[in-house]
Amino acid sequence: MSKIWNLSSSALSFTFHRWSPSGQASSFTQQPQDQVVIAGQPVTLLCAIPEYNGIVLWIKDGLALGVGRDLSSYPRYLVVGDHLSGEHHLKILRADLQDDAVYECQAIQAAIRSRPARLTVLVPPDDPVITGGPVISLRAGDPLNLTCHADNAKPAASIIWMRNGEVINGATYSKTLLRDGKRESIVSTLFIGPSDIENGQNIVCRATNKAIPSGKETSVTIDIQHPPLVNLSVEPQPVLEDNTVKFHCSAKANPAATQYRKKWTGKRYIPKLEYDWDLGVDGIMRLLMMEGDNRGPKA
Repeated sequence: MSKIWNLSSSALSFTFHRWSPSGQASSFTQQPQDQVVIAGQPVTLLCAIPEYNGIVLWIKDGLALGVGRDLSSYPRYLVVGDHLSGEHHLKILRADLQDDAVYECQAIQAAIRSRPARLTVLVPPDDPVITGGPVISLRAGDPLNLTCHADNAKPAASIIWMRNGEVINGATYSKTLLRDGKRESIVSTLFIGPSDIENGQNIVCRATNKAIPSGKETSVTIDIQHPPLVNLSVEPQPVLEDNTVKFHCSAKANPAATQYRKKWTGKRYIPKLEYDWDLGVDGIMRLLMMEGDNRGPKA
């Protein structure tokens, strides 16, 4: 096998080509290009050297993956294409974060190598999580603090908060780079004042990055708790002596009132009293009290 030397005009640098058995200088007709792939998807890096029948190596971050088409140490890697036509494409079946690297195709006997190609693997974030969800309870008059995190993404996820289809502004954010030096986790905190909170509201945390532009989201329902608001009414009106009287005691509360207790004030004696519980379709508990004799002892 012969070789030819081509001196540059400066006489300070030179290049050389080794000839193939057919007498033609070997050169690449296809070289790997920078690519971006989402984790889990296949990707192919191209390498074609027509009229070359020697050994071809694929190099990843400076280390050879195998010799020729034997990449048995990497089950997800295959060398594909028509070998007789000089095709030595590297196919990765299911891209993984560990495939995020720089690749080269080298023809050993021809002493040529392809341009380095960067393969960038994108990783979607884990499902976002709102701390304390899916129901966040707080007392009436208290502010609301929500925290949402989306982990293990490359690049780091972006988080937005939404309510009734509209973005809520004012959240704060912090990112953490993981030990692999590639993935990141993000935490967002949202503060909402008591005047801007309504019971039963649904608040959404949505996380997106280049691997999943449509995003992933989770939501919480706001449960504002308040003490019972009691209403007492009397029937009939006006109240006449010796008539049966019904006292209607209702209470609205969150959580709902589960127990009612009667309490009488004053010095009047009530010898006969009947009462019953009634839970209306509106979820309000009512205490029905009927007095059969309200005359009390004679003075």
